[in-house]
Amino acid sequence: MNDMISRLHDVRVSSGEVTGVMVDIFNRTLWAVGHAQIIRSRVSTAGTVNSCTFTWESDMDLGWSSRQESIIWYVGSRPWTKIVSLNPFDGIIWGDFNDLYLAAMSWKSLRVVIKHLDSSYQSVDINNVHLMNSTLIILDTTVQGAVQTDELMCQQWAGFLYTDGMYETVKWTTGRTILEERTVIQYTSIDIFSEI
Repeated sequence: MNDMISRLHDVRVSSGEVTGVMVDIFNRTLWAVGHAQIIRSRVSTAGTVNSCTFTWESDMDLGWSSRQESIIWYVGSRPWTKIVSLNPFDGIIWGDFNDLYLAAMSWKSLRVVIKHLDSSYQSVDINNVHLMNSTLIILDTTVQGAVQTDELMCQQWAGFLYTDGMYETVKWTTGRTILEERTVIQYTSIDIFSEI
């Protein structure tokens, strides 16, 4: 898009449409004159690009745009292997938590694919694995950039995924430290992957 290749995070699949948030980029024109303005965009396979701009380490949104654009999607070739599948009703249905611990201790990248109750899928990276007891594990997702289309603002969010079926997310405006929204939802199942 715009002669630029960008990595996506917070990738979601719902009703046949894929959306993802591009890694934040500096406004190249303003960067050349010493202004640190950031552009964050949510793109979709339907060609919709929703973008917001903000000043680095500031909570002030500077602008918002929504447009249609031709986007070429590439699938990365990083090798991943599924190490655990579970659901909140049966616990582990495939794999072993020991494999999860071994992958976490070896500093391999971890990713989780969440199937939500509305049959949509979400893929996020995992930062930390917390062992609470023999059956409860908390997966701490990385902080993600978000483009809140209904409120036309740039946000950040992080999540805590519990193996007992709860998925807790917190959101805040980019640049602020005050929590603005906390949600707790149930999920249908999760698959945890480790980079090979």
